[in-house]
Amino acid sequence: LFMNLEDDSSLGVEIMDYVEVEEEVVEEEAIPFQLVEEKPSFQGGDANQFSKWVNSRLEYPEIAKENGVQGRVTLQFTVEKDGSVTKVKVLRGVDPSLDKEAVRVVSMSPKWSPGKQRDRAVPVTYTFPAVFTDTVTTLTNSAGYKIYNVFEGARFVKFQIQEGVGDHMSNDFP
Repeated sequence: LFMNLEDDSSLGVEIMDYVEVEEEVVEEEAIPFQLVEEKPSFQGGDANQFSKWVNSRLEYPEIAKENGVQGRVTLQFTVEKDGSVTKVKVLRGVDPSLDKEAVRVVSMSPKWSPGKQRDRAVPVTYTFPAVFTDTVTTLTNSAGYKIYNVFEGARFVKFQIQEGVGDHMSNDFP
């Protein structure tokens, strides 16, 4: 049985010209890494360097001091491809005044050197604790000076008082 398809238009296939359709470009938000080949670095150091930077800038809110509020505010932030710190948020707060202060300081961070994966800069997410305490420890050194180590908020203050010499306070340590 042989059939001729050229004569019957209902059995044939219509050939159309190719029409080009513009493809919609959808930009997906990059998912930040938690583990990378090369971690971001802060001012040539690591996360400890950043911790020192934060602690030197945290100011214990007066209202929290007056109410005896202290504790650890756990933050999360992302170091972006360009080294900027974004998406700072409180994961576990202590008190609104402490939470706000921790977010304020971390948000004003200078740029980091970004993290890298396969030699390409990538966003990296960090979890960071900001500790607010109000404690004093006392030691006596060999020269007879009482050394007071004071943690006021997150800021470390150290001073000494020489026994028997009146109210002599100094930051010059023998």
